[in-house]
Amino acid sequence: MQTRLAYPYFAFLPNLKGIISTTSAPSMEPAITPTMSPGMDGASGRSVHGEEASTSTGMNWTHPVSLRVQGGCFESTAFRYHAGTRQVEIDAGRPSSPGCSDFYMLATTSSFHLEHVTRRGRYLVEWPLPADQSDAERWDEAAKGIRVFLFATTVEETWQSVFQTAALFEPVLTQDVSERAAARNAKFLKDYAGFVFEKLESNGPAEEEEVSVQVERRRMLEDDEGTHKVPLRLRTREAEALTSPLLAIPLRESGQGRAAVIEESEVGNGDLFGVLRMDGLDPMLAWGMGATTGHMTTALWMATGEGDAEEEALYIVESQVKSSYWPQNNVQRTPFRQWMQWADAAGYNVLYVPLSDEARAAFDVEKARAWFREMEGLAYGYHSLLWGWVDTERENYPCLPPGFDRCLEWAFLEVAFALIDRHVPAIATLLWSEAFNKRVGTEGLTTSEVWMRANLSLSLPSSAVPGIVEEDVWLYQTSRERREGGREEVLGRAMVCCVFVCGIWKAAGLFGEASEEINCGELTNADDVMLALFRGDMRQILGKWKMFLPSFNFKKPFPHMDEKCPSLGPAYQQPLDC
Repeated sequence: MQTRLAYPYFAFLPNLKGIISTTSAPSMEPAITPTMSPGMDGASGRSVHGEEASTSTGMNWTHPVSLRVQGGCFESTAFRYHAGTRQVEIDAGRPSSPGCSDFYMLATTSSFHLEHVTRRGRYLVEWPLPADQSDAERWDEAAKGIRVFLFATTVEETWQSVFQTAALFEPVLTQDVSERAAARNAKFLKDYAGFVFEKLESNGPAEEEEVSVQVERRRMLEDDEGTHKVPLRLRTREAEALTSPLLAIPLRESGQGRAAVIEESEVGNGDLFGVLRMDGLDPMLAWGMGATTGHMTTALWMATGEGDAEEEALYIVESQVKSSYWPQNNVQRTPFRQWMQWADAAGYNVLYVPLSDEARAAFDVEKARAWFREMEGLAYGYHSLLWGWVDTERENYPCLPPGFDRCLEWAFLEVAFALIDRHVPAIATLLWSEAFNKRVGTEGLTTSEVWMRANLSLSLPSSAVPGIVEEDVWLYQTSRERREGGREEVLGRAMVCCVFVCGIWKAAGLFGEASEEINCGELTNADDVMLALFRGDMRQILGKWKMFLPSFNFKKPFPHMDEKCPSLGPAYQQPLDC
């Protein structure tokens, strides 16, 4: 009978158990050629299983063990690599219970193999050798060996996790967000990030009422080493039980799940609009960043370009992607009322966060407009999508409940990125190839080649490459929409939503003397709202789920901020000076 996973989302992620050395393994000659097996791989690998491997091949099984691991089922499993025949021998020991199994992934940057170990005995895997294996891929196999990953789930549970995780993203394909999909995503955020989103009341007249969201005042914490840290997570329902002082933030909402009205005249240049769409994508990004939004926009009053040249209108400006629920691509501006209609139809939950009077006074609107016009029409910045929240080698990757002791690991990403680049290079080109090349001072290298250069030329482990600072002066191969229609290939900034919003504030002078030493590419949604730029009140203007912001409005801009910040969930703690 198939078990039901208590925490199914992303449970399919494997963890590194060890490495099989390929450089000093002895050679052996099989007596027969192994036949095809149920094993799955990325380059025509084969394996022989169980008693067939131990008796019919005539192998000498006395070679030294390269790796021995304890799986979820088998108490001890040994791995050996035989260089002469490029074969991996797996020897599974005693199972912990009848009918159990272990599911492994063996991988390098050029090959992978999935092996389902179902019974005690020996298994023989022909390790694939791609005909077009590059020098960098050969270096990886020789220098780093074959990585052995263990899935915490059985094969059936792994596929169950894949399908249930995919279901989170169902609303990405639809105009609106169904109640069922939204509830599924709200549960995901509660279980995986510790963020509790509650439904807004749906009864009563659409009249504004004042409610108070209790926010834990940021407290100085000390770890064992005396490092001061600040909790990022907002514990909305635990707040009243805390003995520390509380900060009451008024949040206006309506009885119908949204504010009845927001007057355009209330909105100032640079005011923030935080968005959460319960569509899988926004919640996943929020989980990774330690944020309660998945998208951010800001406001600019700009000339309409029609009639009187001095006439101005309120626009929402943002970096966005055309999709099933959003009709426009690129860095764009949308008249406020039009944006509100689109946001409502898309199922957005929107929180309006005004700048403080001091920040509004300092906001140089002409410089902000000039910067926006320079960026308008650029494609969405996929190149920088992954790197604002990756600052460290191990302390930024999200972890899984219930214990949060099993996390996404760089060892898996290292081979996954390289394998994707090998088999689907368009994805790598879009998301990381150019960004990684900039970090190691090259152009046009594949992912495997970047790893080799980092190690051999820069004495850097590959795990350090993503954490190299994303510099605002970097220009990427991208495209831009022409005013007269069509697109052109250009060198331009790569900006996701939070980077773009930060860029507006930076251009407008809100970072003062630190401006030139702050890289907006390093700020996430969570980092943007931590900046000490806002008033103490915020207003929810759209949506069915009550919005809130963790660790809000306390960090004054300083040089090189947010470049080396940990963000491990669900506490999402970080030093105050990062």
